[in-house]
Amino acid sequence: MIAKLAASARHLLGHDPAGRNLRTFPDDTFIVSYPKSGNTWTRFLVASLIHNQEPMTFLKADKVIPSIDTQSRRYFKSLPRPRVIKSHFPFDPTYKRVIYIVRDPKDVAVSQYHYQIKRKVLQDGHPIDEWIGSIAQVPVGSLVVVVVDIASSYRVEKYYLWEGTLART
Repeated sequence: MIAKLAASARHLLGHDPAGRNLRTFPDDTFIVSYPKSGNTWTRFLVASLIHNQEPMTFLKADKVIPSIDTQSRRYFKSLPRPRVIKSHFPFDPTYKRVIYIVRDPKDVAVSQYHYQIKRKVLQDGHPIDEWIGSIAQVPVGSLVVVVVDIASSYRVEKYYLWEGTLART
C-alpha cells in the first residue's frame, strides 16, 4: 500500500522514469536499439559530436543523451531542444527522427553472455554454447527481418546503423 502511494506521488511530481509517458516533439532524435547492440557506444559518439567543447565521458554522455527508461519526465522537460534520447523500447510511431541500431544477433548474444558474467548472473567459465542454447528460441535471420520490417512500416526520418555502416531511408 505504501509502495503504491510512493509510486503515485513520484508519478504526479514527474519523478518517475519517463518511459512511454514521455512527451515527444518533432525535433527529438531517438537512438533506438535492442540491448547490447551498441547504443551506449553510439550515444557516446553522438554526444561527443554535439558537445565538442570539452572531452566527453560516459557519465556526461548519460546526461547529454539521457535514457528514456532511467531519467524522469521532469528531467526531460528541463532539457533544451532539440533533444537526443536513448531508448531500448520497441519502435514507436511517436519517434519522428530515429537512429536505429541493428547488430548481428549472434554478436548481441555474445555481448549479452559476457555482460551476464560481469553481473555475476553466470559464473566465469559457464559454457557459452549452453547459455546461447537456453536463449535461442527464434531463428536468428527471422529476428533481423522482423526488426527491419517493423521499423520500415513507420513513415519517419530514420537511419540504420548496421555493423558500423550508416544508411538513411
